[in-house]
Amino acid sequence: MKRNDRVIADFLNGKSSKNAHLYSDGERLINYSTCIAQWVGWQLILNRTRYSRTTSKIQSELLSQSNTLQPVYANDIPMGTGWLAARSTYRYDRERVLDLANYVYSPKLRDYIKRLSEQMTEQTAKSIRSKVEYLACIESSKRSERLHEKTLQKFYIA
Repeated sequence: MKRNDRVIADFLNGKSSKNAHLYSDGERLINYSTCIAQWVGWQLILNRTRYSRTTSKIQSELLSQSNTLQPVYANDIPMGTGWLAARSTYRYDRERVLDLANYVYSPKLRDYIKRLSEQMTEQTAKSIRSKVEYLACIESSKRSERLHEKTLQKFYIA
């Protein structure tokens, strides 16, 4: 079982991690069901509301491990709150684009998608993801048509 300080370190590095009651999905740090910290882009939002002695220790450990960061503080957050700010979809969009880059068959299209992912900003992320999903879908359907034609050719030649 990981200790709280390891889960906090993983959260600060954008990784998923958990122990008995502390959980990180890479974007949020959650103690029981309450969000203690959240990344929004490159900004850390830190919940400073006091809930219990254990939560205060976690908050202090988080502050000490993130001493070079300047977090934005959130106060008076009700217990059980899952998000401190509107969910950032930029990370999801970027990960989805990179996944699709690995999925496509054509090397040219793969390189094009990787270049697009490098140019992504929070403002363009959703439109780039939509474009890449469309391109991958078209490529996939063209590929399946070619495979279908080859299968038919084999059937009729034999």
